[in-house]
Amino acid sequence: MIPETCEFEDAVSLALANGQLAGRLRQHVAACRHCAELELVWQCLTHAAGNDEPPLPAPGLIWWRSQLDQRRAKAERAVASIALMQKVAIAAALVAMAAASAWFWKPGIWLVLLGLSMLLATGAVLYSWARGRI
Repeated sequence: MIPETCEFEDAVSLALANGQLAGRLRQHVAACRHCAELELVWQCLTHAAGNDEPPLPAPGLIWWRSQLDQRRAKAERAVASIALMQKVAIAAALVAMAAASAWFWKPGIWLVLLGLSMLLATGAVLYSWARGRI
């Protein structure tokens, strides 16, 4: 079976693509069954493609969103390290209080522990201050 073709098929396709189907081609499409089917298929495909897919956002918006995601990830990493240092500072303060209370009962090794714990606590406070958390 030989498929049915029309000599105006290319011209009708080009006119449909440009959106300028008028004049003699419009009359031909009304008379030719093959070109009328071509126009119907063209309309169905353009209608289906236009309704199913939302338009893509602007490239600048896509880039900005990716940069925002990267900045958010950096901020989350910074917050995690700050939270760790806050926990270290609390632990150092508790050790310092325990060492200070033990020193009142028996001086000696506790004085060394107190000095070390105060050094750790001071470092944690300075780190938090440098990061802008205090």
